[in-house]
Amino acid sequence: MTVRFWDMAAMAQAIFASAPLALPAAPRRDRDGLTETAAPEISVERASFEEMARHRAAWSDLVLRAIEPNAFLEPDFALSAALHMPASQRPEFLLVWQGAGVEPRARLIGLLPLRRARPRFSGGLAHPWSSVYTPLGGPAIDRLDGARAVDALFDFIERHYPQSAGFALPALTREGPLFALLIARALVRGARFAVMGEHERAALRGGQSAEQALERAMSRKHRRELDRRKRRLAENANLTIRSAREGEALREAVEWFLALEARGWKGQRGTALLSKTSDATFVRSALRLLAAQGKCRIDCVEIDGAPVACGVLLTSGARSFYWKTAYDESLAHYSPGVLLTQAITEMQLADPAIAITDSCAIANHSMIDRLWPDRIAIADFVVALHDGAGFDRALRRARLKETLIVKAKAAVALARKKFG
Repeated sequence: MTVRFWDMAAMAQAIFASAPLALPAAPRRDRDGLTETAAPEISVERASFEEMARHRAAWSDLVLRAIEPNAFLEPDFALSAALHMPASQRPEFLLVWQGAGVEPRARLIGLLPLRRARPRFSGGLAHPWSSVYTPLGGPAIDRLDGARAVDALFDFIERHYPQSAGFALPALTREGPLFALLIARALVRGARFAVMGEHERAALRGGQSAEQALERAMSRKHRRELDRRKRRLAENANLTIRSAREGEALREAVEWFLALEARGWKGQRGTALLSKTSDATFVRSALRLLAAQGKCRIDCVEIDGAPVACGVLLTSGARSFYWKTAYDESLAHYSPGVLLTQAITEMQLADPAIAITDSCAIANHSMIDRLWPDRIAIADFVVALHDGAGFDRALRRARLKETLIVKAKAAVALARKKFG
């Protein structure tokens, strides 16, 4: 794991220094459950999972104004994921409100899900809440009032996590506006910070044709081989590509995807969504709710009407996410998953509303890295909450943990390759 302090601090400070640092005033909690901040008309509310139902409309409105689109912070996804967790693992939420006149909750400008449990030992790093199915993190921040929203979150977390040396926001888009804003506000408040866990994953940027993208990613020989496999697959059967976006077609596609995943290696290892009833129920619920808003699509490669590969795509704003995929592993020699991704590539690049599609894959993925030529840089942002050497110790522990995880994964991969 890499840990480095940002070397372009001056640039970020110049961009965002227009909002001066206000020294934190002692928080005051009023009768309506709001904690006032140093900024006029800005307050922070700590809401339980159960209380979020009454803020769902404000949350949905914030998503439309967010500085950076994130399908996994859409209320339909996040609340569905939390609902199907044990009650003890559900998050609480920090809500940053901008008031207007006598209405303290006139506009939601920031939202961050939080773990209920505090760090296990003093001096550690605190983390926000996320599910194992969330490949992109971060708070939801209003693009027009982001500085005050981030300042209010930082102030609140600093006051309410006195035993934590720092706060880590994992899996953010490294080159995105949210990351730049976090850096800028840390600089303004004089807080130390670090960038950790940097890596890249495949992506597909708009403004190019599918042919151009595949030419950039693959050799002509590789493209010819894929065309040959597609012809062989279609020789004795009717090969079609179908997209499901709503209603019964969407529900049917969800079940086909779940079944294909369960029949594959994830089912054998017990990590398929159908392996755990609560996970399968979460996916059915979240995809149905997102599809009702036009934010979910499932694409399938079908042979004689039966899907042999399915891909789940989520959309938030101008950003799309290739969240999940599964294929019939008995047909692996025909590469149905690759054929599906080729079809998805064409559909994504034909849609002018999509600026970028995030693969949501691990770094150096054996399939998607060979098909999509673009990359998204992902990193964790860690900000110090208090002065002193505790932040350095917390970073060293985090570095050691990351190293051990990487080595353990490498050992498992080697063992599977050697022994099957």
